[in-house]
Formats: sequence, C-alpha cells, structure tokens
Amino acid sequence: MDGVDFGLLTCGPHLVPFYRRLGWSPFQGEIFVEQPQRGRIRLDRLNVTGPMVLDLELAPRTGVLDLRGLPW
Repeated sequence: MDGVDFGLLTCGPHLVPFYRRLGWSPFQGEIFVEQPQRGRIRLDRLNVTGPMVLDLELAPRTGVLDLRGLPW
C-alpha cells in the first residue's frame, strides 16, 4: 500500500491468536484518541483491548501512538 506505514486494530483477547496467525503483532505502548465530549484520552479508557499492528513499512511495537482524531 502506498503511503501506509502499518495497520492498527483492536480486538478482544479471544481473537488475538487468530490475528497473530495472520501476521499481526501485539502493541505494548499507549494509544491516544480524541473524543468529542472528553478530549484526548488513552484508548484503554474506552474498554478496548488487544491493540495489534501489522507491519508494512514500520514495525511499531512499543511507544506512543496518537491518532489525533476519533477512533471510529
């Protein structure tokens, strides 16, 4: 894909083995998103688990990802 560095998804713990078989890797860092009523928050405050990345050009596994926008 042109101009895309990596894929990002969140899933329940029961789906992690499925996505690992497809080449996705767990992301161990922090993810921030914007919420209209709450501003910038950590993604884990939305009760989302299992953040995973798919390496395309970059391979982020830790650190901070700031989506600088709405998560969906």
